[in-house]
Amino acid sequence: MPIPALNIKYREDKGGKSANLARKQKKVPAVIYAKGMETRSILVDEREMEALLYRHGESTRLALNLEGEKHLGIIKDIQRSNKKNYLLHIDFQVLNENEKFRFSLPIYVHNKEEMEKGEQIVQVQMDEVEIQTLPRFFPEDIFVDLTLLKEKDNVTISDLNIFDNEELEILDDPETVIATLVYAAPEEEEETEEEEVTEPELIGEKKEDEEE
Repeated sequence: MPIPALNIKYREDKGGKSANLARKQKKVPAVIYAKGMETRSILVDEREMEALLYRHGESTRLALNLEGEKHLGIIKDIQRSNKKNYLLHIDFQVLNENEKFRFSLPIYVHNKEEMEKGEQIVQVQMDEVEIQTLPRFFPEDIFVDLTLLKEKDNVTISDLNIFDNEELEILDDPETVIATLVYAAPEEEEETEEEEVTEPELIGEKKEDEEE
């Protein structure tokens, strides 16, 4: 799969006012940094960034084009507005092709609907895995097949599709549980006892009975 490309530009003006002005112009303030490289303030087109996130998510390598400078990088941090969820700020980290990096990457579960039948419920306990590898061996997709739960009580790190990849070092314990199958207790029908309803005695009727 080709590495998604992103155009970024230098941001000359700094400070809160210039950042707010950039956002009004549909630009996202950001920084780009690397080991041995000075942190640089940059701008990213908001629409282009949102489209990239929609297609590829946050955990992907990026071919960053900084006004002609080519860098391989990743998204290290994203800040969004609490109210409207628009992008506020992004941190990009440049990767050295010959240096190993640690990545926390999402785990996708396959065939969940197939396993959730009747009273069976898949309980996911872990949704990220930490790995260490060179950037060129960055995995595009990490998943576990939940149909394995037909044969065992739970699926673990050792069941991941990348587990036997010798180019990746998985830093989590292989026996760490990713998902397990639980059974929902059947709902019991509540039995409602019929209460004997007694009509209230009228005062006039009671008095007549006593006189008789």
